[in-house]
Amino acid sequence: MKVDGVPRQTMWAEGRVIKSVDQRSLPHEFVVEDITTVHEMAVAIKDMHLRGAVVIGTAAAYGMALAACEAQAAAGEDVAKFMDLLQASGEKLKATRPTAVNLEHAVRDVLAGVTSGTVAERVEQSWELAKVQKGHDLDWCRRIGEHGLKIIRQMSDKKGGDKAF
Repeated sequence: MKVDGVPRQTMWAEGRVIKSVDQRSLPHEFVVEDITTVHEMAVAIKDMHLRGAVVIGTAAAYGMALAACEAQAAAGEDVAKFMDLLQASGEKLKATRPTAVNLEHAVRDVLAGVTSGTVAERVEQSWELAKVQKGHDLDWCRRIGEHGLKIIRQMSDKKGGDKAF
């Protein structure tokens, strides 16, 4: 999307802070929230600060990365405790929208991707996996847009150009 002519994304990371456009405010205001905990991400998902299957998948992956930081703080170097805490955070995120397939897949993918290494390595892996999830989601949106544009052009051609709308 463009805001004041500047391309913007719905969600992005700045260090260990997730920036998210609060979609409840659109189109009247452009509000960017700072999300720093898995609880804040769960609230953002549940209370519809963000909407759409694709961004919810990205949010879940970033939520898991935030959860990994919190689990590290609580578990220290105890890998088993870290994984138990991360699993619990995944369940908390999934409970925010029980039917959200992208959310469930993102949680599953992060948990599956942090199964080796020290706690610190697993935290870094979670952030890398969140970036990968976002990349997949951006690509998915681009492909949807390209496909939709083809359909609109076909409809326009069949209906007499701009008279179709």
